[in-house]
Amino acid sequence: MVNLLLAEAFVLVVPTSATRDMNLSDLEKLMAIYGVLEIARDDFLKGEITFQEYCDLQQTHGVNVDSFLKTTEHNLKELQLI
Repeated sequence: MVNLLLAEAFVLVVPTSATRDMNLSDLEKLMAIYGVLEIARDDFLKGEITFQEYCDLQQTHGVNVDSFLKTTEHNLKELQLI
């Protein structure tokens, strides 16, 4: 079972500026990618994949990992998990 508080800290957000010029097909592809990444996040939180594997998968799918890590650190602090 995934810890919901941790899952909240590791949430991926689609930047609206990135979707402004996308058509429906592009948006559907993006949502499919984020669905895969959400499953990977849950697998990481369950200990089924490493954090490095999770970050590598994000990078493969075009996520700015540096920004993700900064946001995640902020979220962990706000949720008083670190």
